Amino acid sequence: MEKHTCNCSFNVDFDSNKSRILLCPLHAAAPEMLETLKDLQRAAKRVIENWDSGNLAAAVNELDGVQDDARAAIAKAEGK
Repeated sequence: MEKHTCNCSFNVDFDSNKSRILLCPLHAAAPEMLETLKDLQRAAKRVIENWDSGNLAAAVNELDGVQDDARAAIAKAEGK
């Protein structure tokens, strides 16, 4: 089994000609982190768009909702 500096590992069974990749917590969390970043970007855009109209409550509530996803993605990336 080959280990990388990020703790991902790669195992090849030459008898069965099968390979297996074990992802480290950071790489395993990458899809959730990307989706959360996209959500945060959309929410930030709405805050900017709502600034002129003075309707920040909806945008702030949306930002608040994205925090849970962000916390979960960070915890997964940190292996918690």
